[in-house]
Amino acid sequence: MFEMTTIEKIYKYLFENHINSDDISPKELSDVLKQFGEDEFQSDPVQNLSRDNTTYPENLFIQSHSDIAVVRRPRYRPHHKMHQHDFIEITYVYHGICTFIGPNHDKVSLKKGDLLLLATNTKHQLHTDADDSIVFHIAIRRSTFDKAFITLLDSQDVLSQFFSRVIYGSTPASYVLFELTDDKKISNLFLEMTHEMEQFDNTSRRMLNIYFEWLCVYLIRSYDYKIWIENLQSPPKDMVKILNYMRDNIKSITLKETARAFNYSKSYFCKIIKRYTGKTYGSIITELRMQKSCELLKNEQISIEEIASIVGYEDVSSFYRSFKRTYHITPSQFQQQNKAKAEINNLSK
Repeated sequence: MFEMTTIEKIYKYLFENHINSDDISPKELSDVLKQFGEDEFQSDPVQNLSRDNTTYPENLFIQSHSDIAVVRRPRYRPHHKMHQHDFIEITYVYHGICTFIGPNHDKVSLKKGDLLLLATNTKHQLHTDADDSIVFHIAIRRSTFDKAFITLLDSQDVLSQFFSRVIYGSTPASYVLFELTDDKKISNLFLEMTHEMEQFDNTSRRMLNIYFEWLCVYLIRSYDYKIWIENLQSPPKDMVKILNYMRDNIKSITLKETARAFNYSKSYFCKIIKRYTGKTYGSIITELRMQKSCELLKNEQISIEEIASIVGYEDVSSFYRSFKRTYHITPSQFQQQNKAKAEINNLSK
């Protein structure tokens, strides 16, 4: 599939002989490398970092005139220390498996078709210690990621807001996992992007940006994602699953039932919701109910009384108060405004 490169042969030799290149002297390392070619060892950008440097900067992989870099990860590349990036990184397992070690030193086995979106400044390791492990990385400037990915999300949606907090480091999150299985469109895309990197010309920067934007749209449109959270006291939490559960059960949901569904006490559940979303349980439920009511109010066949009941309000007056407090207009006024907009759009066609 992909022949072993010289740098991969070096890394495999070190791996099989249990040699940590960070622990041996430069002379000892030089003696090992003589049988392969010492210059090849320095061709891997990671080897140009000092041994004490555990933060990978954007310019390590992304050229000054580029927004994105796509590389195939060298098999057996050693990572004996946790490290982090000041850029967004996507890891895609094209073939085989690899091991991801998160900030809590938990191990996640990534299989063929898994795509991992790693937030900036997340300490981690990644190991591809097998001949058939073919893994690609995309390094993306935060500004480019913002334009290509975050703008696809509805900023008013609770899940979208949480996703943004994850990527920009305002919640203690680690990574987002897309399970793509054997999606030929994605695997072929990574081959195309890698080819574009190899032949880099005057149009390659734009082409890579287009490829990446297509990837973002395709992921959001075609796949559900998991956002995993870690802390030192408990196992990872899939906050997307929790928020989806709250959204799907807004009519009759209670704090006690939601906490029980995920095996938490009420007090602890409230703490993790506040910690990872920046909002209280009650405020999230209100937001979800308001978002759902806006969708339903666009359908004139459903009465406001019915909508109030559907989204979990026992009386219409409470629904009116919540809606006006959120949007500064009444549900009736919202319907009128939406109807007027629809009429204007029809006239302009």
